[in-house]
Amino acid sequence: MEQKCLNIKESGILFKYFEDETNVHENKQIMDWLNEDPENEMFFKELESLWNGDNIKNIDEKYNLPKAWDKIDSKVITSDFDSEQKQPTSLKINIRFLLKIAAIFIVLIALWQIVKYTKEDIIMQSFNETIEYIFPDGSKVWLNKNAVIKYSKRYNKKSRSITLDGEAFFEVESNKEIPFIVTANNAVVKVTGTSFNIDASVKNQVEVIVKSGEVKVANNLVNNNNFVVLKKGEKFIVFNNKKIIEKTHNTDVNFDAWKTKILVFEQTKMPEVVKVIENVYDVSILLDENLYNCELIAKFDNQSIENVLEIIKYTFNIEIEEADNVIQLKGLGCN
Repeated sequence: MEQKCLNIKESGILFKYFEDETNVHENKQIMDWLNEDPENEMFFKELESLWNGDNIKNIDEKYNLPKAWDKIDSKVITSDFDSEQKQPTSLKINIRFLLKIAAIFIVLIALWQIVKYTKEDIIMQSFNETIEYIFPDGSKVWLNKNAVIKYSKRYNKKSRSITLDGEAFFEVESNKEIPFIVTANNAVVKVTGTSFNIDASVKNQVEVIVKSGEVKVANNLVNNNNFVVLKKGEKFIVFNNKKIIEKTHNTDVNFDAWKTKILVFEQTKMPEVVKVIENVYDVSILLDENLYNCELIAKFDNQSIENVLEIIKYTFNIEIEEADNVIQLKGLGCN
């Protein structure tokens, strides 16, 4: 009788493998399965990353997984002490092992809401959260809210090409043989290893700012092989549906504040302060015209929106009201 093929994804054998509990025969089954299809290898790496607690950094915060896990774990510990008959150690280990598998499946369910697989591509979407993702080559991307990236399942084989809709910050692993290429509307960004921000969320334009190293940028409407070199601290703007391009020095110290959560204001006019706060904290602020000339000198490092507004309140002696999800800043103004 022909032996039924083992379903690696559903059998639970991968979890045993991550715990170094598989035998020689099971290891061979896993290796054969990995060699069958590149998609199997991609699934394996994704699951292994989740098992080790890395890859996507913010899923646990969005779904409060640590708190849920602690709650489950505490119940297991409590039951250990409350039970009149002491449980065998192996049983306790098995319970914790099964609970960890259950926790991984919770993360996978969350992951499936963010990462989608098509026949040829992988699509990553951030929705209302800022998330971090690691590509197969080790390059990292931070997606701002409502951003989408798409890349081929053959990524890092012969190319490292992705498309972007929205805003994202990239830290690219160096590989001179296979350049990292991002296409966002009419803009094409080509790098071998550097860090930079791309904002394609603004209507009618794409903005590229280099934080370290250098990148090459081209406008598809002009000539996608005619790249302009940008170095650290420079900015490039590609206008959609136009051949106009702009290369300037970046003066916006808060261009990546949505990622770092570090806000720096150096005699910054309040309208610009409000704009930065709205982008970082995803809030709507109505600023009294009397406050337009007020200039803020402050630095906020991973502060809550409440703390930020409290500092501004006492700095300019203003009133803060909130109605219909809009924060209103009212005051007499500055001399």
